[in-house]
Amino acid sequence: MNHSSVWQTVLNIVGISSLIGAVVAHFLSEHRERVVWIRENKKAEWREFMSEMHEALGYMKYAFWSVVPVHAPNDDSFDHNKGIRIGFRVIRSRIFIAEVLQRKGIDARWETLVQEVTEAPQSLPNTDNPHAESFAQKAIKFEVDLMETARQDLGIK
Repeated sequence: MNHSSVWQTVLNIVGISSLIGAVVAHFLSEHRERVVWIRENKKAEWREFMSEMHEALGYMKYAFWSVVPVHAPNDDSFDHNKGIRIGFRVIRSRIFIAEVLQRKGIDARWETLVQEVTEAPQSLPNTDNPHAESFAQKAIKFEVDLMETARQDLGIK
């Protein structure tokens, strides 16, 4: 074998190796971009989810009041059913975190909170109501657990 054919073989191997390297690098880069994209969308979805669940729980506390402030006929500012609707919508409309919510039983826990609200004995605002206090404690625990679940899902310690 002469020197020119050896060099030609080496150049062919280097060329093919470069092509293979470029293809592999492209696929690795594309995979990494997808992983980052999913993570960013999960993070945004968790933020939205927790914010809307907090809002829903805020409305639900009014179920324990026998009297709510006077408001316009179409004003649902003190409607505990609005909170229930928001919660169910938010749980069922997730894309990136739906599997985690199902695996952690978030929907079942939400339904337990809803049941407590729908069976709530009412009292005047700012008066002692052990059911309202119990609901408040469960709502706080629910939100703390949501935060922990989000942190675990996002790999944050």
